[in-house]
Amino acid sequence: MITSKWFKESEFQKASPPCSLQDMTQSHMDLIDKIRDIYGSPMIVTSAYRSEAWEKSKGRTGIGDHPQRTGMDIKAADGASKYGIVNAAIKAGCTRIGIDKGFVHIGSSKTLPQNTIWLY
Repeated sequence: MITSKWFKESEFQKASPPCSLQDMTQSHMDLIDKIRDIYGSPMIVTSAYRSEAWEKSKGRTGIGDHPQRTGMDIKAADGASKYGIVNAAIKAGCTRIGIDKGFVHIGSSKTLPQNTIWLY
């Protein structure tokens, strides 16, 4: 059973697309919990697990962090929250970070490029 110190099942059901905490890997949730500990403020999940088929329906490859159960997007509406989340992610050992206008992607796949930050 996948567990989290900070995140509840209901938060994953509100994600786009809806999913479950059980869809994630325990190692990824451990990383997300560590990031939340360092960040020191609540974090809102906007997207987590997305199936390969869902990704392909959006024109993506289907091989990213989300289908591997190792990716989450966290709401970050302004520069200060983006900075805080990215800073906490780096301190926690995250090696895959994406930055968008409204969220920060936290990825922990070991099969995708490491030590990388990208913009959407």
